[in-house]
Amino acid sequence: MSCYKDTMDSTDKPCFAEKYQYSLPLLKPFRTTKRHRHPIDNAGLFSFMTLNWITPLARKAYQLSELNISDLWDLPSHDSAEQNCQRLHRLWEAELKKCGKKKASLRKVVWRFCQTRSVLAFLCLIITMIANFIGPAIFIRALLEYSEAMESNLLYGLLLSFGIFAAELLRSWSFAMSWAMNYRTEFD
Repeated sequence: MSCYKDTMDSTDKPCFAEKYQYSLPLLKPFRTTKRHRHPIDNAGLFSFMTLNWITPLARKAYQLSELNISDLWDLPSHDSAEQNCQRLHRLWEAELKKCGKKKASLRKVVWRFCQTRSVLAFLCLIITMIANFIGPAIFIRALLEYSEAMESNLLYGLLLSFGIFAAELLRSWSFAMSWAMNYRTEFD
């Protein structure tokens, strides 16, 4: 198996770095690159999950009170219908080759088509639910017990307050990331 397109045949699967070459830079917390035409491709992790990359367009819409079609960015090339159609077609051809025409499953092909983002969005949603539980069930309960106690330990109270803050921050960021990934997957 090779990572180079010129030596790959139809049975080779792309390696991890090639398969996720457009998605991996998104994991950098902050990116200052302006190489790509679409701002979402220049966005870092925090910009992506908070939708900060769309701020220039929102500011322009606010200032002008309207947007023209020329104000909008072109769709990123790896999000285009043509590229995704080719990818879906390759997956379908591989399914036909593997299972035959009678047993081929469109459901499996569609799942394979969007499984990475779907699984990551689901994991972010699980983290959201865990943080949503931990905040009130553990930290707020402990803070209420601490406030009723006869003795006071300032450090313990501050740690509980920080725990509530951290749980809420984790909850909101993981939910925002889940939403942003699901939103972008709609277009892929």
